[in-house]
Amino acid sequence: MAYDVHKTSDTNENLPPLIIMHCMLGSKVNWKKLGSILAHKSNRRIFTVDARNHGDSPHTLEHNSILMASDILEFMQARGYNKAAVLGHGMGGRATMYLALNHPDWVERIVILDVSPVGRPQDPITLEQIFILMKGIEIPNNLTLPEGLDMMSKLFSKIMDYSENVNFILKNLRKKPSGEFYWSVNVDALMENLRTYTQLRDQIIQFPPFEGLALFVCGNQSNFVEPDTWPDIQIFFPNSHICWLDSKHLIHMHKPLVLIELVTEFLNKKE
Repeated sequence: MAYDVHKTSDTNENLPPLIIMHCMLGSKVNWKKLGSILAHKSNRRIFTVDARNHGDSPHTLEHNSILMASDILEFMQARGYNKAAVLGHGMGGRATMYLALNHPDWVERIVILDVSPVGRPQDPITLEQIFILMKGIEIPNNLTLPEGLDMMSKLFSKIMDYSENVNFILKNLRKKPSGEFYWSVNVDALMENLRTYTQLRDQIIQFPPFEGLALFVCGNQSNFVEPDTWPDIQIFFPNSHICWLDSKHLIHMHKPLVLIELVTEFLNKKE
C-alpha cells in the first residue's frame, strides 16, 4: 500500500503506531492534516495509507474487507511491527474490524468511524450511480484540470445532495501530461465488488469477540449506523464505547477538532 508517515521529535517508538485507512473513494491525502496533528498529540508514529484500488496503491480485480485487512497486516509485517492501533473510516473501518476479529494479537486498539459490522452502510444504488457516472463520462482532453473538475462537479451535483461529497469524489480526478483525464480509483473493481464487500457480518460471525479497546465515532446525520444496533455491535466488541457527533458521514471533514480530541484521548487511554 502507498502511505505517508507522520512523526515528531517526541515520537515514542515503543508505542504501537496508528494506521489510518480511509473510506470508499478517499485516500491518504484526506488524512494528511489530521495525521500530522495526531502524531503531535499522541506521540505515536502515524501511517496514513491508500487502500487497494485507491490513491497511489495498486489496482486489483478483487476488493473486499478480508483482502484489505490482509493488506494492513502485511503492511505491519513488512515494517517489523507486531502490534498496531488502527483507525478505519467506512470501508477502512470494515477492514479494521475484520483485522481485529481475525488477528486480535496484532491489534492494540481500534477506532471505527461511522460504520457498523452488522448493517449495510449505505444504499448501494447511490454508489452504483456514482460509479456509472465516473465510467460513462468522457472529459475532452483539451480541457484543463480545473475545467474538467467543474464539468464533473455539475454532473455529480445532479445525483448528490451535498457539495462536500462532490468535492470529496473529485479529489480522485487526475490528468495525464498527454492530456487524458483518469480516475485514481479503480472504478471497475469497486463497482464489480460493491455488493460483496459490504456484507461484513457473514464474514465475521465465526470469530470470537475482540477484547481490546474499541471506539466508535458516528454521525447522527448519517445513515451508516443505526443507534438501535449498538447492542449487536457490542457482541463483537464488548470493550467498546460509542460517541455520536452532529455530523454526516465525512466526520473528519465536518468535525475535525472534536474527532482529534476524541481519538487523542482514546489513544492515550491505558488498557
